[in-house]
Amino acid sequence: MMEVLPAHLEALPVVDTDEAQRQFGMDTDILFKLVQHFLKSSAVVIEDMTICLREGDYTALARDAHKIKGSALYVAAKQLSACGAALEKHAKAAEQENRSLDRTDLERADQLIAQVQTAFERVKQFNFSSEV
Repeated sequence: MMEVLPAHLEALPVVDTDEAQRQFGMDTDILFKLVQHFLKSSAVVIEDMTICLREGDYTALARDAHKIKGSALYVAAKQLSACGAALEKHAKAAEQENRSLDRTDLERADQLIAQVQTAFERVKQFNFSSEV
């Protein structure tokens, strides 16, 4: 069962189909190719986030979250982009404070990564060919 996201994220569309149509018009072939590339490359980035957290590398975690935020926005995946933005903000704050990470920091980062993973699974399940 997929995790439920916080209410402010649940309120966002998994994919903003209107925005996707404005961005790509009726060229569903291009959109499909972009989405396939996005899914493949994002899976690697999301996997890397867990490694970054385990190693305490908040600089790399912020960079990976930024990648997810931007690439998700490009394919109009609003929930995933917002989750990436929240994780990026958390990671940058921890990095800038340059302090030892306590249990609360780690738990929050782990929770944010889980939200990214949930939103990513929803994008994977979204049927772009029939919705856009």
